[in-house]
Amino acid sequence: MKSEKQKKAPKYLEQIKGIVFDIVLPAAVVGIILLCFSSSVVRQTSMQPTLNDGDYIIVNKINPTNPDINDIVIFRSDMKDDEGKEKMLIKRVAGLEGDIITIDNGKFYRNGKQIKEKYIFKEEIGHVYNFVVPKGHFYALGDHRENSLDSRTIGAIPVDRIYGRAILRVYPFSDFGFIK
Repeated sequence: MKSEKQKKAPKYLEQIKGIVFDIVLPAAVVGIILLCFSSSVVRQTSMQPTLNDGDYIIVNKINPTNPDINDIVIFRSDMKDDEGKEKMLIKRVAGLEGDIITIDNGKFYRNGKQIKEKYIFKEEIGHVYNFVVPKGHFYALGDHRENSLDSRTIGAIPVDRIYGRAILRVYPFSDFGFIK
């Protein structure tokens, strides 16, 4: 015959198991999601027509310092906002370390090849001749080129300043979807 202690032990273990599955596990999942993703509001017009001022986006913070061409990244700039904090900018990755960037006669070239950019608001403005993206940096451009403070002005950006990649627009609901 089982003693009273032996009968109570399984009930106590069931309560602990319930706490783990009902509280600890969901809290751990939420914690992991918050570490890997965040939300942000676009507060600039330099990425139009892809992103508009006031769009709510989800940012992937996993491995942010390894961008790919055409990723839309959020990064810390050297500029300060009205409160003296580092100003965050959002731009499209147009070149990676070692790439040679040229902008001439309204056309964008990477490594001597003209790149057709279907996402830009208007044709290229400004001139950049054979700029070599330094090691550990990337070249960033806004999609609304005539209204963008980007690598044409501020130079290549260190990859360690990337906060994350914009992956999903959640508002306005009419534009809900993955960002390309």
